[in-house]
Amino acid sequence: MDSPENAKPEQIKKGFPPDREKGLEIIKRGVFAFQKKVEEIAEEGKRQYHIAATKSKIRDAKRDLGDRVYTLISGEETANPALDEKVKVTIARIRGLEEELAKLEGKAASPPPAGPVPGSVDGGRGQV
Repeated sequence: MDSPENAKPEQIKKGFPPDREKGLEIIKRGVFAFQKKVEEIAEEGKRQYHIAATKSKIRDAKRDLGDRVYTLISGEETANPALDEKVKVTIARIRGLEEELAKLEGKAASPPPAGPVPGSVDGGRGQV
């Protein structure tokens, strides 16, 4: 028989012992199990990537929120930053991303804080 790299399937079968069909079946099952495990690992990798990306989006949105609140307070544009439309929209976006993250992580989303935010009209829930 030629070297294994150049061998044809017929040549490989000839080189197997008499119960080669049984051996081939074992190899096939091993290949299928390996393939399934690789797919599982790939799916977990995708999930972990989406978790990391969502966490990054949350971090960016919180940074934007802090920047907006700082601008409002330092510029004295409004007495209550919680009433600002951009603040409300950003809070709503953060909550949506947190829900998405909870789903990705397989957890229940944390409930919004109890009670209204002092000075807000809509209870600070970011509803527009």
